Amino acid sequence: MQRRQNSGFTLIEMMITVAVIGILASIAVPSYHNAIERSRVSTAGSDLVTMATVLENAFQRRLSYPEGETESTGQTMTLITGWSPTDREHFEYTATVTDNTYTLTASRKGKGLSCKLTLDEKGNRTIAGDCGGASSW
Repeated sequence: MQRRQNSGFTLIEMMITVAVIGILASIAVPSYHNAIERSRVSTAGSDLVTMATVLENAFQRRLSYPEGETESTGQTMTLITGWSPTDREHFEYTATVTDNTYTLTASRKGKGLSCKLTLDEKGNRTIAGDCGGASSW
């Protein structure tokens, strides 16, 4: 009688493989989500800098900022002509402007999301809330 040799995996080997894959996934998925969120924060920061550039150009022409308060309305902001946000799907943009000052804000859209970026006329940048681990922009 000849004895056949099995060439498959045992149940223990399969369970160990599944456990290792589960551990790797539990580390990789949150890291991936944080990287995506930091990318969105970077895009929102770029949008704020672009808004500031548009306001500074207006200031150079008139020696005052265009006064008012505005929110992004889909495509463009009514106060800031010549600008439309790159990431309007994930952030809402607001601008509070007086003759000599402005404060620009990007707030994360979505339930339970609290990331908020601000930029003023002096170049002061702040970041608040859960922004995927980003501590500055």
